[in-house]
Amino acid sequence: MIENLLEPLVAERFRTDGKYRTGHIRVINPLPGRRVLGVHIPEMRKLARTLAAREDAPELISGFEAAAACEKQSGRSAAGALAQEELLVWGMMINGFREGVRRPFRCHHVHVSFHGFEVAAAYFLSVRQS
Repeated sequence: MIENLLEPLVAERFRTDGKYRTGHIRVINPLPGRRVLGVHIPEMRKLARTLAAREDAPELISGFEAAAACEKQSGRSAAGALAQEELLVWGMMINGFREGVRRPFRCHHVHVSFHGFEVAAAYFLSVRQS
């Protein structure tokens, strides 16, 4: 979904050093079949802050939710699925968006699989005033 924004942030060493890449993947321990792009956390945080500050942040978050629902429904685990970093940016955006003090809030709940555990998360979207 935002892979085109993450691709330039991939660590050069992740691209060129197979041993480093294997170690990186082992440390983050993604679910089987989950793609890993090789972006470091500080770069993901910066991108998430930028995306959460955009006017279309609610639509981006909804897009992540729709992609995750489609992935879960179709059972895809690799080809068209969200990458590990996309899931992390999604969570960071939710946190940044919530801290942006946009009111009134409407609470949404989503279940995310993280390191083999099903996690229930809540995030908040502003209700547009008409």
